[in-house]
Amino acid sequence: MTSLSLFLLLVSAGAAAADEPPAAYLPAETQALALIGVPPPYPEEDPAPPKRVELGRKLAFDPRLSSNGAVSCMSCHQPGLAFTDGLARGRGVGHKEGPRNTPTLLNLSYRHSFFWDGRARTIEDALMDAIKNPVEMNQDHAALAARLSGIPGYAAEFEAVFGGAPTPARIASALGAFVRAIDLAYTEKRSDFDKFRDDPAALSPSARKGLVVFAGKGRCLRCHATNHFADDALHDVGLTEGQRREFKTPSLRQVALTGPYMHDGRFATLREVVDYFDRTDGLALSGEEKAALVDFLRALSAPTPTVSIPALPPQESL
Repeated sequence: MTSLSLFLLLVSAGAAAADEPPAAYLPAETQALALIGVPPPYPEEDPAPPKRVELGRKLAFDPRLSSNGAVSCMSCHQPGLAFTDGLARGRGVGHKEGPRNTPTLLNLSYRHSFFWDGRARTIEDALMDAIKNPVEMNQDHAALAARLSGIPGYAAEFEAVFGGAPTPARIASALGAFVRAIDLAYTEKRSDFDKFRDDPAALSPSARKGLVVFAGKGRCLRCHATNHFADDALHDVGLTEGQRREFKTPSLRQVALTGPYMHDGRFATLREVVDYFDRTDGLALSGEEKAALVDFLRALSAPTPTVSIPALPPQESL
């Protein structure tokens, strides 16, 4: 082996070693993990009966829940897009564009308010609000119950699950059971960040630097607190919608898969979001710190639960 070959081999080995994460947690990483905290137990609720979940799955995929029969819940919450729609702002009946970005259905069971303005207090209230909203599904609740009652397949399933005909409350209960079932399946998935708690090598060196920036210089925990990375509160981050300035903090779980970002979907990438807060909050992050922070945010995404499209009851009586 020539002297030049030996030199190149040593340089290559040194570079590879430099790219490998440390074998143990660094003190700053241990402190960051302590600040974020451990995952809380899943909310203790008796799981819904499987037949109620299955009825909710059919309802969620059925466009007949909308006034024009063209938009289902899953039109905007597509499983292949982490239960979002990939658009800056959601589109409902008649392709009407709403004023806000469509949030994911994941990680909802730990929340205490819903929508960007926090107006709904339960998952069921949020689902029924979307059905009634004129720029979403534009469907009157009583009219929807009557429509479903006229479909023999649904009439029979509601009778089997609830012991009676479709009502707005029963529709909400079935849809809520389905959403919670998705959420429960999601809690069983682990992101690279979750794996990092047991294995220091689970995060890349850059993502590990990003963890420290997230919990320290980036001041992200002011709003994205707890292991679910959301404080469930409204905050003014310098963006407006008419007279409204405060919007609900979204969870950062699955954030790499749920763009565009902010309440109005104005930012296409996570780097744009980081640049915005660096500028408005005066963080003075370096380019390397910004890149590391983005890598950490990407490490908060786990595999999305898969949901198959069900066979829907035929429109025999419509």
